[in-house]
Amino acid sequence: MINKIKSYGYLFIIFLVIIFVVYFFINRSFYISITDFCTIRIVDDSIRGNKETLFQAIKLLKQKDNESYILLCKYIDSIEESYCPISIENSDTFTYSKESGCYIKGSKTINITPEKEFSEQLVQQRADTLRKYAKFSQIFWDNINK
Repeated sequence: MINKIKSYGYLFIIFLVIIFVVYFFINRSFYISITDFCTIRIVDDSIRGNKETLFQAIKLLKQKDNESYILLCKYIDSIEESYCPISIENSDTFTYSKESGCYIKGSKTINITPEKEFSEQLVQQRADTLRKYAKFSQIFWDNINK
């Protein structure tokens, strides 16, 4: 009987460790707000980027511009810290945009240029970029669904 209780105790501890690892992974890979039904995957550039500024920018939108936050939650599934490719007309090559981000038309993805620093100014810039491209996504999807 005592051995059975010990084995259940070990299983319970293993279960808690697994839950912790899964929670940690999800918490660092997604912005989740259960009360707002908002889930956005965050893909960071771990070398050149700063994922925390993306989380802070989303929170800033939620606090200061709830309408844009709702659009972001509804029309954006993924935010990726990566440079925006621009194809060069009549060629097979491309270059990267100097903009702070871009919306990939027909997707629900926003690309944001990686920045390693952390500052309130950068968080505000990223919030403005998210606001702008969430609106672009809304326009695209609303026109498609007409």
